[in-house]
Amino acid sequence: MIGNSELLIILLVALLLFGGDKLPELARSLGKAVAEYRRAMQEAEEKLIAEDLKREVRRQMQELEPKPPGVGVDVHPGAPEEPHQGDSRPLRREDSGEEGGGA
Repeated sequence: MIGNSELLIILLVALLLFGGDKLPELARSLGKAVAEYRRAMQEAEEKLIAEDLKREVRRQMQELEPKPPGVGVDVHPGAPEEPHQGDSRPLRREDSGEEGGGA
Protein backbone atom coordinates (compact mmCIF):
# COMPACT_ATOMS: atom_id res chain seq x y z
CA MET A 1 0.00 0.00 0.00
CA ILE A 2 1.21 3.49 -0.80
CA GLY A 3 1.89 5.69 2.21
CA ASN A 4 1.16 9.42 2.50
CA SER A 5 4.71 10.54 1.69
CA GLU A 6 4.88 8.38 -1.45
CA LEU A 7 1.51 9.69 -2.61
CA LEU A 8 2.65 13.28 -2.10
CA ILE A 9 5.80 12.68 -4.15
CA ILE A 10 3.79 11.10 -6.97
CA LEU A 11 1.37 14.04 -7.02
CA LEU A 12 4.26 16.56 -7.11
CA VAL A 13 5.92 14.73 -10.02
CA ALA A 14 2.59 14.59 -11.88
CA LEU A 15 2.08 18.31 -11.28
CA LEU A 16 5.53 19.06 -12.67
CA LEU A 17 5.08 16.79 -15.71
CA PHE A 18 1.54 17.71 -16.73
CA GLY A 19 1.04 21.15 -15.20
CA GLY A 20 -1.83 22.49 -13.12
CA ASP A 21 -4.25 22.72 -16.06
CA LYS A 22 -3.96 19.08 -17.15
CA LEU A 23 -3.89 17.47 -13.69
CA PRO A 24 -7.71 17.62 -13.02
CA GLU A 25 -8.37 16.21 -16.50
CA LEU A 26 -5.86 13.42 -15.91
CA ALA A 27 -7.43 12.58 -12.52
CA ARG A 28 -10.90 12.51 -14.08
CA SER A 29 -9.72 10.16 -16.83
CA LEU A 30 -8.04 7.91 -14.28
CA GLY A 31 -11.22 7.83 -12.17
CA LYS A 32 -13.33 6.89 -15.19
CA ALA A 33 -10.89 4.13 -16.13
CA VAL A 34 -10.96 2.67 -12.61
CA ALA A 35 -14.79 2.83 -12.54
CA GLU A 36 -15.00 1.10 -15.94
CA TYR A 37 -12.59 -1.61 -14.79
CA ARG A 38 -14.65 -2.26 -11.66
CA ARG A 39 -17.89 -2.37 -13.66
CA ALA A 40 -16.39 -4.85 -16.16
CA MET A 41 -15.10 -7.06 -13.35
CA GLN A 42 -18.53 -7.02 -11.66
CA GLU A 43 -20.29 -7.91 -14.92
CA ALA A 44 -17.88 -10.78 -15.60
CA GLU A 45 -18.40 -12.15 -12.10
CA GLU A 46 -22.18 -11.91 -12.45
CA LYS A 47 -22.06 -13.74 -15.81
CA LEU A 48 -19.98 -16.55 -14.31
CA ILE A 49 -22.36 -16.92 -11.38
CA ALA A 50 -25.37 -16.91 -13.73
CA GLU A 51 -23.82 -19.60 -15.94
CA ASP A 52 -23.06 -21.77 -12.90
CA LEU A 53 -26.65 -21.38 -11.68
CA LYS A 54 -28.07 -22.23 -15.11
CA ARG A 55 -25.88 -25.33 -15.32
CA GLU A 56 -26.93 -26.45 -11.83
CA VAL A 57 -30.64 -25.88 -12.56
CA ARG A 58 -30.37 -27.88 -15.82
CA ARG A 59 -28.66 -30.73 -13.99
CA GLN A 60 -31.31 -30.80 -11.27
CA MET A 61 -34.13 -30.64 -13.85
CA GLN A 62 -32.66 -33.62 -15.69
CA GLU A 63 -32.49 -35.57 -12.43
CA LEU A 64 -36.15 -34.80 -11.70
CA GLU A 65 -37.43 -35.53 -15.21
CA PRO A 66 -39.45 -38.75 -15.38
CA LYS A 67 -37.87 -41.19 -17.76
CA PRO A 68 -39.98 -43.06 -20.33
CA PRO A 69 -40.30 -46.82 -19.81
CA GLY A 70 -37.27 -48.71 -20.99
CA VAL A 71 -34.89 -45.76 -20.68
CA GLY A 72 -31.92 -46.63 -18.59
CA VAL A 73 -32.41 -50.38 -19.08
CA ASP A 74 -29.29 -52.22 -20.13
CA VAL A 75 -30.07 -53.67 -23.57
CA HIS A 76 -26.71 -55.40 -23.79
CA PRO A 77 -26.40 -57.58 -20.74
CA GLY A 78 -22.97 -58.67 -19.68
CA ALA A 79 -21.50 -62.07 -20.33
CA PRO A 80 -23.38 -64.96 -18.73
CA GLU A 81 -22.13 -65.91 -15.35
CA GLU A 82 -19.80 -68.85 -15.28
CA PRO A 83 -20.32 -71.67 -12.76
CA HIS A 84 -18.59 -71.30 -9.46
CA GLN A 85 -14.99 -72.40 -9.61
CA GLY A 86 -15.11 -74.18 -6.27
CA ASP A 87 -17.83 -76.61 -7.32
CA SER A 88 -16.26 -79.21 -9.61
CA ARG A 89 -18.98 -81.86 -9.18
CA PRO A 90 -20.84 -82.82 -12.34
CA LEU A 91 -24.31 -81.31 -12.52
CA ARG A 92 -26.99 -83.86 -11.74
CA ARG A 93 -30.60 -83.65 -12.76
CA GLU A 94 -31.71 -82.81 -9.20
CA ASP A 95 -29.16 -79.99 -9.03
CA SER A 96 -30.34 -78.38 -12.24
CA GLY A 97 -33.85 -77.82 -10.95
CA GLU A 98 -35.49 -80.21 -13.41
CA GLU A 99 -37.87 -82.65 -11.97
CA GLY A 100 -36.60 -86.03 -12.76
CA GLY A 101 -38.62 -88.70 -14.34
CA GLY A 102 -37.55 -92.21 -14.85
CA ALA A 103 -34.40 -92.88 -16.83
